[in-house]
Amino acid sequence: MESAWAMGGVLVASAPLLLVALLLLVPRDRRQLLRFPLFLFAISVVLVGVAWLLPSHRVSRAVWVAGYGSLLLFNARAALLLVTQTRLSRRVFPPISKIVADIAQGLLYLAAAVITLHSAGIEAGNLFTTSAVLTAVLGLALQETLGNLFSGLALQLGKAFDVGDWVELDGSQAHTGRVVEVGWRATKLLTLDDVEVIIPNGFMAKALIRNLTRPTPITRRKVAFSSSYSDVPGGVVEAALGAVRGVPGVLATPAPSVILLAYGESSMDWSLRYYSDDVPGGPVTDSEVRTRLWYRFRRENLTFPFPQRDVRMVVSDAAAQASRRLDERLSALQRIPILELLDPESLALLAEKSETRLYGPGESVVVVGEPGADLFGVLHGELRVLADQAVVARLGAGDFFGEMSLLTGEPRAATVVAGSPCELVVVGHDALQQAFQAHPELMERLSALVSERQLALEAHRIEASVYRPLPVLLPANELLSRIRTFFQI
Repeated sequence: MESAWAMGGVLVASAPLLLVALLLLVPRDRRQLLRFPLFLFAISVVLVGVAWLLPSHRVSRAVWVAGYGSLLLFNARAALLLVTQTRLSRRVFPPISKIVADIAQGLLYLAAAVITLHSAGIEAGNLFTTSAVLTAVLGLALQETLGNLFSGLALQLGKAFDVGDWVELDGSQAHTGRVVEVGWRATKLLTLDDVEVIIPNGFMAKALIRNLTRPTPITRRKVAFSSSYSDVPGGVVEAALGAVRGVPGVLATPAPSVILLAYGESSMDWSLRYYSDDVPGGPVTDSEVRTRLWYRFRRENLTFPFPQRDVRMVVSDAAAQASRRLDERLSALQRIPILELLDPESLALLAEKSETRLYGPGESVVVVGEPGADLFGVLHGELRVLADQAVVARLGAGDFFGEMSLLTGEPRAATVVAGSPCELVVVGHDALQQAFQAHPELMERLSALVSERQLALEAHRIEASVYRPLPVLLPANELLSRIRTFFQI
């Protein structure tokens, strides 16, 4: 008790000094914060005075303990205000968030209560140990509150944001605003609609926070728009960049840009991207950009398309389609030199018995050494003739290959690979056999023509330094004999 009396004398002497310091240093607009310290000071003065006047009275000790506790609370509160709310402290100490100030104040009040109880002869430790069940109940009841408290501390220690920063939570416009206060339980945001939103710190700790103020207040904004497919893309980009130039709130550096997002069903979809350092004024700037864009499009005779559909009436006629495909095959067969000898009737029959095949780039049409009995005519595309992995010839529309296999049944003499998407007309053994039966003289003419073609292919091989004799290199008379044997004529 004697030490408490001695300590009480120090507190009585320091209290007026702290009060004068508060009155001099706390700004006028924050003087309302002094009401509670003044109340504590008045109570402590009255209680200490009564205890001083009645030193032997039986209630003196209780009155002194109450006055001693009031002095401790006043000094704790006054010291915290001097550190956080005065002009001098703002120059010396870094800004302290409200949640840190509240926790520091709570710890000071707790320390004052423990010291006061100790001066009265009561050990606070005994109170805590004898109330374990009560502590557990309170812990469960305050679980969410304590979670918000520690979440708020984590946010402040991590420096995710400060008061005054503009933040966006989980990409939600409803949770986008300026931080006005970070409390021990919740954080207050002032949204773009000037509505105060109170968000629990537990939710803040779990949310994806986008700080729109850091590292700089410059942010990129996007305005989506569409243009017609009839508009030249270069003109659309130039018009959009011209429309955004000079708009209040749009920064010249970094420069605005325009990107093509997608080819939509009815329009080409674009994104006009620009930079601004006015976060709260962003929606207004977006509106002005859209307005300028409309006027610019009108002057440049560009259009903002509306949803539209192209409806095409198609009448399915299988007979007409089959006739059209037959005409295509007949036209292709007429361009093959070895078939020019056929009369129109035989050629039409050959076209009717043939078929059309499609090949993609890199696909092998025929492979050297493999058996075959088909002739190929090129309708569209480009093919490469390979011998020992070297290109010895290139084929295009109107060319043909595979005549030896068709006429004699010999294995393929070369590999033919599609160099691009190709459409080929294919003439088989059975189709040509009917033409030979109708016109046997065709075999003699074809044998002479094919023999000349083989000699030309052999010359290509020698010139390409990939000399390899053809599997079949026969004079015209011997080739004619093999054709007759193969077709049994």
